[in-house]
Amino acid sequence: MRVRIAVVVAVVFLAMLKAQPVLAVSMAGPTSATVSGWSLSSSGTSTISGGTLTVSALLSSYTVTVQADKSTMSEFTGGAYVSGGKRLGAALHVITVRTGGSGLSCNGAGQNATVGTGVVTVASGPGGVLCSDIYSVTLSQTTAISDTALVPGHTYHIILTYTLSGGL
Repeated sequence: MRVRIAVVVAVVFLAMLKAQPVLAVSMAGPTSATVSGWSLSSSGTSTISGGTLTVSALLSSYTVTVQADKSTMSEFTGGAYVSGGKRLGAALHVITVRTGGSGLSCNGAGQNATVGTGVVTVASGPGGVLCSDIYSVTLSQTTAISDTALVPGHTYHIILTYTLSGGL
């Protein structure tokens, strides 16, 4: 979890007052480290559940971002990317939709984010006292007939890193 400098300064200030510091935001999910059993169609859009994302924010606004290690899903085998391997032509999408939550001011918003090596926002909210927002996460991949099928034992692969930031 990455927290803004403003939070660090607030925690240091609370420590100087001999109060117990409390992080303003926390995140759980997506629950699965690996999405498996996803068969992409030869052309069109294929989707699969990417799990559930729960964000709790105390007296804080928050932003959840995602960043991939590659610009598109790339050929992978034996625990590593294939050097000079095949790549899909379109970028992966991470789609978050707020499905619930608790707290008086909790009304976060999910987004449809095109994932690549840059950081993109997938959810954000105003936070609030005892606020919790719950999002369903869907992974969506468009393929074209020009995308190459892989030899047996090879898969298309990408690593997604979710980051939560917020302040007190």
